[in-house]
Amino acid sequence: MTTYQQLISFIRSTFHEPSEFIPLHDPRFIGNERNYLLDAMDTNFVSSVGEYVGRFERMCAKYTGAV
Repeated sequence: MTTYQQLISFIRSTFHEPSEFIPLHDPRFIGNERNYLLDAMDTNFVSSVGEYVGRFERMCAKYTGAV
């Protein structure tokens, strides 16, 4: 089994979809996600830049020790 096939198998088992369509994104707003999304839209930063992108990158760098 190729790495690609292993990945697809993992995704199918995770989403309990053995042979059906797997959605690209199943949005779940269980915390402040909606507020963050609305703020990004209100400030016109719905792209690859903006406050939340920089914040996410800094948090990832800190978590991985890249800082």
